[in-house]
Amino acid sequence: MERLRMELERHANEQFCLARWKIASVAVFIITGLGWYPGMNEKPGTLTGVLILHFTGFLCAYIDSLYYRRGSATHAIASVMRNCSGKGEEVETERKYERFVKKLRDEKRYFLADYILQFISTIVFTIGSAVIGYIAYNSTKEYNSWLLTIPGAALAINIVMFVVYEAKRRYFIDLKREVVE
Repeated sequence: MERLRMELERHANEQFCLARWKIASVAVFIITGLGWYPGMNEKPGTLTGVLILHFTGFLCAYIDSLYYRRGSATHAIASVMRNCSGKGEEVETERKYERFVKKLRDEKRYFLADYILQFISTIVFTIGSAVIGYIAYNSTKEYNSWLLTIPGAALAINIVMFVVYEAKRRYFIDLKREVVE
């Protein structure tokens, strides 16, 4: 059990780091796309700046895929802990805790789960950076409306990825003892 607990802790730390890096990476993309960094006297070329801003959604999709992977591993470990047949006070305490958490999830008593907040931030960053790109570069002659399909594709990928993750997450939460042993 100690090894599983350490693995859970490692995944939680990695997810926290990924969430932090997502914010930093998006900020760097927006700053670079707008040309707001030291030594930059003017904006990057229109197409370059717009592409950097519009590809923010794909950056978020990549980071979210890493985040969801760790979330899936966490749920798999929690399922093993919830359904294990070991004996002892420590094992029983961890089993009770995991069953309690599962009950809260089943009753939807969490306000917003971390993976939902991760998904919402991706939607906000993708749409926000597209709007910023449109506002910053729309007045130039090189800007084309078709460039808005880039964040649209990123949104579609993020939605599909979220739905797939949710299905896998539910699978791990609903695992029964027979499957685990």
